[in-house]
Amino acid sequence: MSYNPLAEKFDKLKSKLEQKEEKKKEKDLLSGLVNTQVTLYLRNGQSVKGILRKVARYEILIDTLEGPLIVMKHSVDIIKEVSH
Repeated sequence: MSYNPLAEKFDKLKSKLEQKEEKKKEKDLLSGLVNTQVTLYLRNGQSVKGILRKVARYEILIDTLEGPLIVMKHSVDIIKEVSH
């Protein structure tokens, strides 16, 4: 087999694309719950119920009965969709 720089470059680009697709799938996991009623179970033992409005890199925006809350993702243990 001979060395093919074009094939090597193609493999690197393919690998980067696969990594980007994997990150996109991770984002889509929470994005699929936007505008859904959820319960967030926090690390401090509290729970927050409301409608998930937006998911950012580090924060989650949720509308509760008391008003909108911004919750840091690292403080959440479980996100559960509320069944009606």
